[in-house]
Amino acid sequence: MVLEYCEKGQLRDWLLQQKNASTVDTVELLFRIVYGIAKGMRYLETKKLVHRRLAARNVLLTGELEPKIYGFGPEPPQQQRNDSDGDVTSDEKERIPVKWTAPECLMSMKNASTKSDVWSFGIVLWEVFSLGETPYPGIRSRDVQTHVKNGHRMTKPEFANEFYHGIMRSCWNSKPKQRPSFKDISTDIGKTFNNAPSDEFYYYSEK
Repeated sequence: MVLEYCEKGQLRDWLLQQKNASTVDTVELLFRIVYGIAKGMRYLETKKLVHRRLAARNVLLTGELEPKIYGFGPEPPQQQRNDSDGDVTSDEKERIPVKWTAPECLMSMKNASTKSDVWSFGIVLWEVFSLGETPYPGIRSRDVQTHVKNGHRMTKPEFANEFYHGIMRSCWNSKPKQRPSFKDISTDIGKTFNNAPSDEFYYYSEK
């Protein structure tokens, strides 16, 4: 088996490293990274593959900061426990990452779909634009379900603009069918970039 070397490691670790070193260039990198994740998830969507565990910790970065999605596929049974990532076990065979999981999947991942991955993508956007903060700050994992059921959603993180916060909100629609597809998301994000002859992407900032 040949695997690509992702020397920058997990996206979340890289984000945390930018905490005290963020610049205008860093923000532009964030735009490119989320676009890459959206395109990767669109590819999984075309293959009818459901990730079920999409989170910044399950995205790797190459030396050129190109995101590579991993961590999907069958998972072996796990013993019941809680951990710092907010994973809890609904039964002896499932560990559900509560703070990243769509409401319809909080009891069982058997209901997971591309639309539940879209919800998780909205959480990843929040992680990226907060530079690696844990979602739902100040809220315990056990309280997230009630928080979301009551219609509460996370506010715009520091480095997001209104466009990206709008995508987050659409991803967090309580009705799965009303969430956008990854095709729609990647297309909308792609429209904010200009593909120049050098194949570099330039972001159109809001005026």
